[in-house]
Amino acid sequence: MDITQIFRGIANKLLADFDQIQAQIEHSGERGGQREAALRAFLTKYLPKKYALGTGHIIDKTGNTSKQCDIVIYDAFNCPLILAEEGYQLFPAEAVFGVVEVKSVLDAGAIAEGVQNIQSVKILERSEPIAGSIFAYRSRYRKRSRIESAAHALRRKNTSIRPRERVDLVCILTDGLLLNYKTEPHWGEGEEGSALIVCVDVTPSILLLFLFWLIEILKERHSSMPNLVGYASRGEIGIVKMLSPAEGENLVMPPLVEGQG
Repeated sequence: MDITQIFRGIANKLLADFDQIQAQIEHSGERGGQREAALRAFLTKYLPKKYALGTGHIIDKTGNTSKQCDIVIYDAFNCPLILAEEGYQLFPAEAVFGVVEVKSVLDAGAIAEGVQNIQSVKILERSEPIAGSIFAYRSRYRKRSRIESAAHALRRKNTSIRPRERVDLVCILTDGLLLNYKTEPHWGEGEEGSALIVCVDVTPSILLLFLFWLIEILKERHSSMPNLVGYASRGEIGIVKMLSPAEGENLVMPPLVEGQG
């Protein structure tokens, strides 16, 4: 069995579905939803079952909120959703492994938007930054090879961004991959802490390599059960108060926030 041929066939189907979506749906918002749904279905099928997928915003315990994320990859077993509506969720940062920004066609504007959205996720408070990837079906670049042109555009954006806040992985389904390799120290703050690797003329298929690299990046992240009472006491969900016991009563309550008695 040739696994490369299998994934090449899946990639061709994704592209065919994408072209059909572009041809049949005029409204860009609807097209965006369909392209995200196609990639989400693929990742749901092939990622390990410890990962669940959704869409929405991510918040941390200090009250910071990310920009809206196309695909959120979160802990299927330890992520109590703070808000769960049809087609939208609100995720606590501690239980999120990664996000994927989905683009129809990649160009300088799409790269800039993807970098900004992913940076809003990576600055959230947690032990290590959430993994951030950009997935595009095609590229609008013409000069050099298209993937190298995308690499130059991404590198220009990286000059003003700390290594820990940079995009980890970019996939252009028709052209290749960009991998942001972390040099020592692992989450270094200096320019020497990150190097951009360009993968072109990919064998096996680009989609297969994207899946494998995504899994490797996700493996570096850890999740934990968030302290939701801590979120609440900081006003993220509401106001929590401790009432003093009435005279003659012996009222005992657990700490509302870690470190408080």
